[in-house]
Amino acid sequence: MAAQAKRKLSIEPPKHDVDFLKDAMEKINDQRFGNQLNIDVRWAIPSAVEPRDPAEEINSLSKEDQAIVAAAIQAYGERNFTKAKELIEPLCGYELKTIVGLYTSIIRHLKEDIWFNTSQNIWIKDPEAVAPAAASIEVHDGEECILVHPALSSIGLKAPHYVIHYVLHHECLHKILETTSYNPHPPLFRRMESSFPKRKNAVDWLRKHRFSTIDEYY
Repeated sequence: MAAQAKRKLSIEPPKHDVDFLKDAMEKINDQRFGNQLNIDVRWAIPSAVEPRDPAEEINSLSKEDQAIVAAAIQAYGERNFTKAKELIEPLCGYELKTIVGLYTSIIRHLKEDIWFNTSQNIWIKDPEAVAPAAASIEVHDGEECILVHPALSSIGLKAPHYVIHYVLHHECLHKILETTSYNPHPPLFRRMESSFPKRKNAVDWLRKHRFSTIDEYY
């Protein structure tokens, strides 16, 4: 099953999907951002995901372990994912959401086999699959662009058009507001993001299909 899922992921979405994605991006850029953005969009598996903010549960740790978590978050924010992993991995035994969420984000950035194999389970709807990102802004082939997960295309889960529009709007907000990985969703971001038409429907659809969403962080 895993091999079959990987073969499916190697198939590029057809031209009508590529054209729709470009058109959707142009529409979002025009209607929501006054054509201020100059960034490409393409179908590709995102590797980026935001870390969860430190939670109250961290207070249950010793002061020494709290300091380690803080250092790991700092390393993550500086995109030193190898250091972040070395710091946080020994604490995964606590099974706290903040720690596990950060560790999952790190191994996604490092593109480790364990993450790749787990994230692809969305194609076989494994109930234990870790929720992947629907999209992210990354440098791809030397160019900054928005990557949209091909599972949303017609060769995958056939996401409704409003879902893809919402996903693009979310990523465009990151770009226009120049958010950081340490604080990806500041209050202004959340207010602007919440104004998108059919947002609740889009988030519900993404969660139903096991994608990560902003609502899981707040």
